[in-house]
Amino acid sequence: MGSTVDFDHDGVPDEQDAFPTDPNEWQDTDNDGTGNNADTDDDGDGMPDGWEVQYGLNPLLKDALGDKDGDRYTNLQEYKAGTDPTDSASKPRPAMPWLPLLLSD
Repeated sequence: MGSTVDFDHDGVPDEQDAFPTDPNEWQDTDNDGTGNNADTDDDGDGMPDGWEVQYGLNPLLKDALGDKDGDRYTNLQEYKAGTDPTDSASKPRPAMPWLPLLLSD
């Protein structure tokens, strides 16, 4: 039976540890170089993990292009607009293409 090396003593063998010298990190789901414990967006889909969990989305699955409530706005659009992706009545406001014209001199 071979021995298992765990240099940082985090309980994850070095051969499976994305950060074998950091006892606080062992996994990097989105391969961005930041371990999941420190990364606020583990799947790299543009939506923070806490927000995804709050609305029943999966923080380890790129689900930004999904539409949880079926209102034809993506989960990412809902996140950026501050609307509820589980409530089809809560929708992002339409863009106002004329606004830059009013603000220009």
